[in-house]
Amino acid sequence: MRKSLLTTLSCLFFACTMLISQYDMVDFEPGGLGQAWAWEVYENGSNPPLVFASNPSTGGINSSATAAEFTALQTGNPWALTLTNDADPFIFDATNTTIKIQVYKPVLTPVAIKFEDSSNPTVNFVEIQITNTLTDQWEELTFDFSGSIGDQYDRIIIIPDFDARTEDRVCYFDNIQLPDDNIPPPPPPVSGDCVDFEAGGLGASWTWVVDQNDSNPALGIIANPVSGGINTSATVAEFTALQTGAPWALTYTDDISDFV
Repeated sequence: MRKSLLTTLSCLFFACTMLISQYDMVDFEPGGLGQAWAWEVYENGSNPPLVFASNPSTGGINSSATAAEFTALQTGNPWALTLTNDADPFIFDATNTTIKIQVYKPVLTPVAIKFEDSSNPTVNFVEIQITNTLTDQWEELTFDFSGSIGDQYDRIIIIPDFDARTEDRVCYFDNIQLPDDNIPPPPPPVSGDCVDFEAGGLGASWTWVVDQNDSNPALGIIANPVSGGINTSATVAEFTALQTGAPWALTYTDDISDFV
């Protein structure tokens, strides 16, 4: 009986650690996550920087020493925000869509968490707003992003006080539960030959047949038209796809080595 109980407990512990591993905790502590990240402030009047301040109320759900302090100015927009691109990029999946943040605010107003793809932020983004129910004490808000499973983001935006203000408001936030980096690395390069069309390399001296391209102009081996970036080679293959050719106009060679 004792052995069975220990086995069950071990399995439960393993399951819990697997769940926790799907997230990073942004705690703003020295040596932790968040404090060393670059945080930018926008739409907030003179845009005072985000400050890493002493916890205004240690104890209860938040006994940490440090929290992020955001001063939402009266002259700022209701959507005055702070953002960072330093969090790990991630894809929402079934294991990591619960986002949490602890807030300490003087008013009951919406808190917005927004994620963007920095390469196309006006198209690829998602935002959820939740209003805190407590003032002048820490409260944990939970955001459900399960509607965004499969979407990839690399920027986090926090709007601590989504409201038209009649005075400046100092808001704190801390202990953000964010998805960990779960983007698989690119596959390793496959060993093999590189057909580079260079003199002394592979491809330039092969026999290339053009077919289904009307008059079938020959494949050209020419100087690289744009040498730089991902291709600094001197020579490339040039294929002229004719308007009068078939959509599947092609070139082929039988000179490649056999492979499996």
